[in-house]
Amino acid sequence: MKTARTVVAATASASLLTLVLAGCATGASSTAPAATADSSPKITVVAGENEYADVVQQIGGDRVDVSAILSDPNTDPHTFEASASVAKEIAGAKLIVQNGLGYDDFMSDLEKASPDESRSDMK
Repeated sequence: MKTARTVVAATASASLLTLVLAGCATGASSTAPAATADSSPKITVVAGENEYADVVQQIGGDRVDVSAILSDPNTDPHTFEASASVAKEIAGAKLIVQNGLGYDDFMSDLEKASPDESRSDMK
């Protein structure tokens, strides 16, 4: 049952991520000139795990700058202790992607430590 919820949550997150990235790409003001794909700034995305980072990179392509906090599959997210550099990385993200089912709670704690109204959170 927990696996089914994880799949549903991941699928919903990926779908919502597609909408967020599409909105960010077309969210320019009507008075501003349209930016080309080459000149538009990349969206900074931080994912809790490398699997989520990979999905975001595949969806966002050259419009995103993606990093993963946990890239080693042997790292236990329940015992992971974030460093100051990890906190800084999360604070600078415009989009945060995490499990949301208690798998990577450290992400929520770090996000709360650096609130940003303009940031999107994918749980």
